[in-house]
Amino acid sequence: MFGYSMVQMVRANAHKLDWPLRESVLQLYKPFKWTPCFLHQFFETKLNNRKKMSVIIEFEEGCHEAGFQMTGQVLQKEKRSKLKKRFNKINCCSAEVTPSALHSLLSECSDIRKVYLNREVKALLDTAAEASHAKEVVRNGQTLTGKGVTVAVVDTGIYPHLT
Repeated sequence: MFGYSMVQMVRANAHKLDWPLRESVLQLYKPFKWTPCFLHQFFETKLNNRKKMSVIIEFEEGCHEAGFQMTGQVLQKEKRSKLKKRFNKINCCSAEVTPSALHSLLSECSDIRKVYLNREVKALLDTAAEASHAKEVVRNGQTLTGKGVTVAVVDTGIYPHLT
């Protein structure tokens, strides 16, 4: 796999990249299957510097300030990449990065715990109700249906907690 530097980067840093982000980086290489080998390096260079991804960067506990500063310095050197928003309470920040900037971040910033693809996540409760036997709840001899009750659970998944 000559020239596939981002594939090698994903393999080396798999523990720091969430699954959807790993997949999106690897999908960038799908067209290389039908590209002549002598053009791979040229197209890979263009791809690494032009394709942008929106990510959430989680820092190690207690390293938010240092991690944010280092991330800002690394992204300042990279073209087409920038920090977007800082989330102090959850030890994260959002950024828009190119694949080469992602590689630089992972190799230069030791305070990064994990990098997530910034995407919409949906929860499907049709299987959860079945798995928890929610249709069979009986209290004081009466079957509880939940009719007329509204419940909302918002869990972004970016901060670990116990339930």
